[in-house]
Amino acid sequence: MKTKFYKLNIFKNNKGVSKIIKLTLKCIIISILFTLTNTITAQTVNTTVASDINNRFSLLEKNRIPYDILLDYGFDFIEATQYDGVLRNDNYMSISTYKELYNTMVSSCTATGVLGIASPVQEYNEWKNLQQIENEVNKTTNTASMVLSGLLYNYSKFNVNALNNNKISVLFGKYDDKYINGVWQNPYDSEIAFAMATPALLINQPNVSVKLPATRVCATTPFNLG
Repeated sequence: MKTKFYKLNIFKNNKGVSKIIKLTLKCIIISILFTLTNTITAQTVNTTVASDINNRFSLLEKNRIPYDILLDYGFDFIEATQYDGVLRNDNYMSISTYKELYNTMVSSCTATGVLGIASPVQEYNEWKNLQQIENEVNKTTNTASMVLSGLLYNYSKFNVNALNNNKISVLFGKYDDKYINGVWQNPYDSEIAFAMATPALLINQPNVSVKLPATRVCATTPFNLG
């Protein structure tokens, strides 16, 4: 018995279906173009935001900014002032929170080559690689080895009353240093950001060992772990 194959030509025999399909394809094309336009616009906005920030802080004497890190200059991925080394109910630490705090510090740098600051990708890859090495070493044991990562940054931010107390000027939307009788007025407060995190919150081993390599401590001031 031979199997018969029938050819259905819905485009030829059904103008209504053909119109619906063409309309659907048109909507898909419009959606793709809309997505591409939004992506390009988002990239333009991001560039515009960065340029606007640089312009807004362009008049400041950067050498006067303590530690070359100004919180007001960066992006607030997280409320950095909560992580000052004091344990509270509102500063729970996780790996995602740690990364947000680190990214906030990186974006707040007003100079290049700030001590203890490297690209986030570089930092996270190093941490990941160290943890993978420990996992491989301990894979046949009943011990989970955790590689900690810590940060300790001195940074600055504008005093909340700097403008009202005549410690800083704003000229045409730009921050500018304030001098009174030739004396520079300090608008900055000095703060500390501290955090320490593990690469995982859950483990399935009865024993745990913890390591904090010197290379996993990011700090604006060198110190000895030993």
